[in-house]
Amino acid sequence: MSSKISLISGTAKETAQAAESVTGIAHSACSSEGSAERTLSKTLPAKLLSPAVRDKDLQTLLEQQCGVHLRVMGRMMFPDDAPPYRIIEHIAIQPVEGRQVDTATGLIMLGHALAPAHVSKIEGWIAELSMLVHMRRQDPFYSDLMLRVWTDRLRQYPADVVWYILRLWPGLGAKNAAFRISSKFWPAWSDIHPMLEGYSQWRRKACEALQLHHDS
Repeated sequence: MSSKISLISGTAKETAQAAESVTGIAHSACSSEGSAERTLSKTLPAKLLSPAVRDKDLQTLLEQQCGVHLRVMGRMMFPDDAPPYRIIEHIAIQPVEGRQVDTATGLIMLGHALAPAHVSKIEGWIAELSMLVHMRRQDPFYSDLMLRVWTDRLRQYPADVVWYILRLWPGLGAKNAAFRISSKFWPAWSDIHPMLEGYSQWRRKACEALQLHHDS
């Protein structure tokens, strides 16, 4: 029998440490585990927007404030059992004519965009999702372990990407036939991992390209 349960538990909360130099952020921003933790949840929009919208805004800001244009090279994939998605193979940095290139500021901006949400925020999003989909009843130990594992994995991705996908999941079946049944239940990691990777890849590739340009 399946039931809807809350996964909130008494796990210890982490405290945020935010102060980093430009150099520190530049070298850690491209790593999901090394990203400086920030209160990005304060900037999450009230309306559910795709992270791709923020990526476009970031690209515009990088051109206007940092003097860099990102030329993206990739290909579209059309699987039979999932929505179409794009694989980014390479991002080239092109200076904007008439503007001074400022890679340090660009890396800080991308560092913010890549930073994970605080543990307590992710736990809250997981608890909300658990009330909206069907789950098998589990003993407290298993539920607590599941919460820790999911939180640890979700902290490898940008805050707004995680927020978007967890909010999107219960209604995903209405938008895509491939998820019509599975979105009624708690997702398997294999269900959401490709979406997390897909929505994070532009920022990671952009950060890697900007870091190479910064170091050259």
